[in-house]
Amino acid sequence: MSAAAGALARPMQPLVVMTIPATADDLQELLGDLDELVIERILQLRASADEVTEALADLSEERQSGVRRETTSDRVAEVRAILEEVLLEEDDEAGFAVGPPRAPA
Repeated sequence: MSAAAGALARPMQPLVVMTIPATADDLQELLGDLDELVIERILQLRASADEVTEALADLSEERQSGVRRETTSDRVAEVRAILEEVLLEEDDEAGFAVGPPRAPA
């Protein structure tokens, strides 16, 4: 058996991509002035700046088009959930409706 054939016969190892977690400064630059508790929740996820950017872009696109994209990773989904909570709170405080109109009861 050739070396190449032997390499192909071995089980494939999953590709591990190392990401550098975003810092509090990164998050402030990407998201603006957020509550320290929100920043801490995102930092605990160890999400990269790219993952936070992706979550933010997904939310922005959803708000504009009404179409929710599937997230590319669990971490992006978790960041997105945190950002959704923040946006819902801000919209509620400002008096804006969030999401599709509700049917009358």
